[in-house]
Formats: sequence, C-alpha cells, structure tokens
Amino acid sequence: MKGKLDATAIVAANDQMALGTMLALSELGYNVPGDVSVTGSTTFPKPDISLPR
Repeated sequence: MKGKLDATAIVAANDQMALGTMLALSELGYNVPGDVSVTGSTTFPKPDISLPR
C-alpha cells in the first residue's frame, strides 16, 4: 500500500513515537531511512529494539 510521500523527514515528539512511526512506515512498505527519515527528540533507553538496527 506504498504511495508517494509528500515529506522526506518526520520529526516525532519523542523517541517512542519515532519508533512507532518507523514501524508503521515499514509495515506500509517504506524504507527508513531510504524513503523517509525519522527522528525523535528524547533519549529512549532501548535502542536495540529499533529498526533498522
């Protein structure tokens, strides 16, 4: 269900939201950071669960 994104980057309010955004984009067929970059603004204590690793 991948379509064209109007953005090249998404800035989330925190790292947990960034991880959720990355997961949702991945499930929709987008490559992060190839198709779109995602960043959060806090320090999340579990970087080992993020995608890509």
